[in-house]
Amino acid sequence: MMGADQYMSTLSCLIDRVPVEKVRLFARYLRITPGTIYIIGNGGSASNAEHAANDFMKVAGKRAIALTALAPLTAYANDCSYNKCFSGPLEVLLKPEDTVLVLSVSGSSPNICEAIEVARTRLSCTLLLMGIESEENAVMRKIVENHISVFDSDYGRVETVHQAICHVLAKIMKEGNDGR
Repeated sequence: MMGADQYMSTLSCLIDRVPVEKVRLFARYLRITPGTIYIIGNGGSASNAEHAANDFMKVAGKRAIALTALAPLTAYANDCSYNKCFSGPLEVLLKPEDTVLVLSVSGSSPNICEAIEVARTRLSCTLLLMGIESEENAVMRKIVENHISVFDSDYGRVETVHQAICHVLAKIMKEGNDGR
């Protein structure tokens, strides 16, 4: 069992290992994209998606929407399949100038993979924040334009680092610089 000191130390090390140049690249792209930023994720990543969409709108002045609203998510899950809970709305909403930002600890959720495929068919950009790289999530990493991996398998720590990255993205987008 990991104590609080070790947990925080591990979290600090994970943040130190985030590839800052890739974060800057994501921020530059998100800042100049003319379309809407759609953000998706399951579980805790869904909550992070809502938080990031709020920050991207409020802090950075970007059009950002988390596709985590309960009514459409459950309607697609119930009436079609859970794999359609993000891809269904994206089929209706997504335009080529839009971006899909994916938050996924496992990097292997079928509903997320299906949403990325919809974005690819619409020629929209896809960016991925994920947890540890593995054979299970190799497909997701290969079908997105770019990804940042947090090399840990603990969901809480990965989601915390993802949220920190999203805060940095909003800050860089607001300031309009390259995040140095």
